Amino acid sequence: MHDDSRDLLSLFERLYKPLRLAGCSYTGLRHHRETISQFARFLGKTPTLDHFDDVTVAGFLDWVSDGRSASTANSYIDRLLAQWRFYNRRGLISRWPEVRQLNVPERIPLAWLREEMARLWVACEAQTGTISGVEAAGWWLGIHCCIADSAERVGAILRLEWRDIDLDNRWITIRAESRKGKTRDRMHQLHVTTVAVLARIKVPTRKLVFPWEGCSTGIWHQYESVLKAAGLPIDRRSKFHRMRRTVASYFAAAGGDPTKLLDHSDPRVTKAYLDLRIVQTPQASDLVWRPPMK
Repeated sequence: MHDDSRDLLSLFERLYKPLRLAGCSYTGLRHHRETISQFARFLGKTPTLDHFDDVTVAGFLDWVSDGRSASTANSYIDRLLAQWRFYNRRGLISRWPEVRQLNVPERIPLAWLREEMARLWVACEAQTGTISGVEAAGWWLGIHCCIADSAERVGAILRLEWRDIDLDNRWITIRAESRKGKTRDRMHQLHVTTVAVLARIKVPTRKLVFPWEGCSTGIWHQYESVLKAAGLPIDRRSKFHRMRRTVASYFAAAGGDPTKLLDHSDPRVTKAYLDLRIVQTPQASDLVWRPPMK
């Protein structure tokens, strides 16, 4: 007979979520539930505390990495191991995990160059129809302009409300509740072109600036069509976060502090955002003498 008291999904809802994930976003909770669901698929049965052993979880890591990047596979294991450690500390399971995660290759950060950004803006302006009742061209342009002015994550931009925007004085407030970590509000000056784009799609009676009524993954598919129209890559490293890297890179190249702009706690984290083609640093080809060639 199945024992619900050891069922991982049941434990997640009864203990882990209220005690460890208070205030967690809907997306964050969905990711945790998806991890348990994928673990169940791997096992072919309902996962319980008894399945928290190193060999089983290592097998799950191997299984979940098939067709996924190392970082994505590790994110599943991160969530599973976090639950395992929590239940261990509460005395529900005696074993402590010793599973080693996959090595994640350190990729060179890529931003959009000026010419690529120009093509992206043109592609946004060329969009037709509406998105949740908002002119599509203004919707896409507005999101990109707001990211360009704030270097914020797209999730926070999509949660913007009209009360957060002061078009007259050109200020935008990104509320803590909308931001990763939910630690503090941020304010940013808006460019005059951003103000013009937002003014053209403003409907005071609408709460959200950029409403999206479709499924949460639909925006990524629609964004691919915008990128294709701009002749830009559509791989997972070329979505909205590439705009965040773009803003950070040009800000640093102009002498600004990208760590402060991105609200990072450690400059080492910021390093992974800076495109060396934009933030030009001395190269060996510039500085190292070499013999003349005939």
